[in-house]
Amino acid sequence: MSISQNLSLADTELWAKHGIIDRKFEKKQSNSIIQALNIICTGIKQRVSELSGGNQQKVVIGRWMTGNAKVFIFDQPTTGVDVGAKTEIYRQMIMLAKKGCGVIFISSEFEELLAICDRIVVMSKGRVVKEFDAAGTTEQELLYWATGASENNGGGETMTEKKSLSISGLGDFLIRRGTGVGMIVILLALGLRANLFFALSNLMDVLKQGSILTLIALGLTAVLIGGGFDMGAGALVQLTCNLAAGLIISGVNPAITLPVGLAVGFVTGMVNAFLVIVVKIPSFVATLGTMFILQGLTTYYNKGEALTITRQPFFSFLGQGRIGIVPMIFIIVTVIAALMHYFFKHTRTGLRMYATGENSAAATLRGVNTKKYLMLSYCISGAILGLTGVFQASYAYGASAINSGMDFLIQALSAAYLGSTFSKTNELSVIGTVVSGMFIAALSNALIINGISNQQISGILGTILVLSILLNVIKKREIGQVTIF
Repeated sequence: MSISQNLSLADTELWAKHGIIDRKFEKKQSNSIIQALNIICTGIKQRVSELSGGNQQKVVIGRWMTGNAKVFIFDQPTTGVDVGAKTEIYRQMIMLAKKGCGVIFISSEFEELLAICDRIVVMSKGRVVKEFDAAGTTEQELLYWATGASENNGGGETMTEKKSLSISGLGDFLIRRGTGVGMIVILLALGLRANLFFALSNLMDVLKQGSILTLIALGLTAVLIGGGFDMGAGALVQLTCNLAAGLIISGVNPAITLPVGLAVGFVTGMVNAFLVIVVKIPSFVATLGTMFILQGLTTYYNKGEALTITRQPFFSFLGQGRIGIVPMIFIIVTVIAALMHYFFKHTRTGLRMYATGENSAAATLRGVNTKKYLMLSYCISGAILGLTGVFQASYAYGASAINSGMDFLIQALSAAYLGSTFSKTNELSVIGTVVSGMFIAALSNALIINGISNQQISGILGTILVLSILLNVIKKREIGQVTIF
């Protein structure tokens, strides 16, 4: 992420107004920290990964300088940095101590410990073996106690360090851009075999066909960002689709179906959150149970019959209409995606949901109420999925009696996880989900044009899901995380 984003991550309370990140204040404060720490960079938008080791360390330190913390732990802060950067780090440590903060400095360099610290505690094999007043202590004394020589154990234990894998320029390009390049190559290869694929009318149809799938994937992305999982996403869409169709057929104003779908989805999300957070049922099991309940409710409601909507031009316009040549449903997807992207990337709540999903234990230690944000992710997800069912009824002129919830789920999961592979660290993202959802729709369209059967397409989509999760696992392991859901 950029320097400014890194600097503001530690305490979003300080950088937000009414829950929304204040970018002007962030810019001002970031420039102030850069100047105070003498961070050598091209500007606040530069990625931290592009900085030298010493300047990266300064950014990490600067991240915590703006808050009200009273205790600072510096763990090997000068490892691998140049002399100038070391001096700056020492200066900041001394400034914090002078302000009355507690500063704990962990280091294996005895010379800097003696120069900086007031008091030195030596540990060996996980326990304190000696405490010194820094004044009057020598490096020889520290070495004697640090190696465990006082216990006649013949010296300290040998530690093995793992070598980090260097990534070549080509490898780095493939990690960052490989998914997008692969998508383009696949669609070009299939499209060149059938010229009809690149016709403007067909491309607009792809946008329309992919919009419902993308909305479901966005709903799943919301809950995945918060660290949850929802097996019943497709079943919820099918239920609200049937509810919307049934209400319209019974004479209810079609506009009422939108808040109904929203409310049903929100309540379902709350039920899922209750089962996962309060009852402590694993999310996979809890939402699997919810999925069967939703399927049962759908069958009870439609009596196993399709529900067809007729003579509802306004309602049908949502799913089948166009503004110019652009499908209305795609415009709706774009608006929802833009709102979601802003919420997750530019609000305090959204950033805390990311923190909860990425590392719940670390977020809890930081003071984040992870249960609250996990519950919110389920509720937001449910609301989006509930609305999607209403749009599905408009798109399909009603509701099918066929249980398609699992097909929806597989394709939506594929889009969410495939979208995460656009990021070097496999971060789930709204934009990645939208691009991947449309890619899956385009892929299905191109395969059909090339004569591939629906059964074969299902197998291909399942393969995409497995591969996208595999890529996710590999990248997460590279940065020390292994949990997917």
